[in-house]
Amino acid sequence: MFDRDQSGFIDDKELQQALSSAFHYNFNIATIRFLIFLFKDPPQPLTLGPKEFVALWNCLAQWRVSFFSFLLLLSHSQRFT
Repeated sequence: MFDRDQSGFIDDKELQQALSSAFHYNFNIATIRFLIFLFKDPPQPLTLGPKEFVALWNCLAQWRVSFFSFLLLLSHSQRFT
């Protein structure tokens, strides 16, 4: 779907498009490259294979849940102060 060149790997521009579409936020390309660096298979260039992409996606999804849970908790605590 986001592997436009159908190489079996996601590069920085393809990942930027995927994350921007999913999270409705324009991710900086330097941030995208850092995320790829964190999750990529060491001998590979700055690309993600399917396993690495799923690991990154799951990590971001967990972070998003934690972040919104924190915001909800924060909003409730401010009501009672």
